[in-house]
Amino acid sequence: MATNELDAATRHQIYVGRYSTNVANRLIALLNRADKHLMAQIALVLQNAPESFKAAYLDSLLKSVNNLLKSLYEEVGNELQASLRQFAKNEAHFNMALLNNAAGRANVVGSLASVSPNTVYAAAMARPFQGVLLKEALKGIESGVAKRIRDEIRMGIIEGRTNDQMVRAIYGTRANGHADGLLNWSRRGVDSLVRTAVNHTSNVARQVSYEANSDLLRGWMFVATLDGRTTLTCAALSGKIFPIGEGPMPPRHWGCRSTSIPVLKGQEKLLGQRASKDGPVDANLDFSDWLRNQPHDVQDDILGPTRAELFRAKKIQVDRFTDARGNVLTLEQLKKKDKSLFELVK
Repeated sequence: MATNELDAATRHQIYVGRYSTNVANRLIALLNRADKHLMAQIALVLQNAPESFKAAYLDSLLKSVNNLLKSLYEEVGNELQASLRQFAKNEAHFNMALLNNAAGRANVVGSLASVSPNTVYAAAMARPFQGVLLKEALKGIESGVAKRIRDEIRMGIIEGRTNDQMVRAIYGTRANGHADGLLNWSRRGVDSLVRTAVNHTSNVARQVSYEANSDLLRGWMFVATLDGRTTLTCAALSGKIFPIGEGPMPPRHWGCRSTSIPVLKGQEKLLGQRASKDGPVDANLDFSDWLRNQPHDVQDDILGPTRAELFRAKKIQVDRFTDARGNVLTLEQLKKKDKSLFELVK
């Protein structure tokens, strides 16, 4: 365990990211292996379709394709759930170590309550992320793929394309590694889903452990990664402390890398250092102060050019650009809420 909870959690996120990459690669490889069978089914539908068949009959003609997609995404779901179940076990152990480390350094008197991996996994499956449960998110990708295949063939019929042209549009070309086919959309969707689901499981595990030890904690702190890939919504929440069981918990968006740490009763500041893209920095450095020392192009990427100009001219904190839950305000909303921000800015 590292010298403080923030550094430990930040470094642990590297492991979480690597694990999600491994799981995503395995699931995408599973989809890739199924491509030839899937495309053979699509080619068979096109080959056997009558010359005058109408686009309205497409759903019945594509029944075998839809059944194959359903079976395939059930397998993807089973693989993902098995991976998350194993991951929940690791996270339960890590969070116990994180709390033990915090309590030990603070000389906290009292026993810590452990949380079983099964409890962590059940909570992760029961709690939605981005407004959906895991099984709903997978179903959304499956139905999205089916719709894109159906729409591509329907337009192909209307525009008089050949069967080979429609197959290439769906599968992509060998020259481009099939990245130009519409099936690649599902790969991106699965990759984003896996990364978000893994981080969701990690953060649910953290929150469940906080709830089990709420008698020793005064809250939890939102922690965003100190680099140029962090979104404004996470940057604005980073460093804020919320009561146990409350607050805008990560992940805040698809592909979110943010996490949290426990804050003990009586704890006013963090000790030691934390990791950043520039190397170790003071553990209490907030995102606004870190961003202020970054090049203008990094500030522009994270905040957008207009907000970045306001950030530099007014020397304000990034949370001025969001509401209390980290939701980014449009420039028009910002002008209505805080007209003074736009004064004296050329």
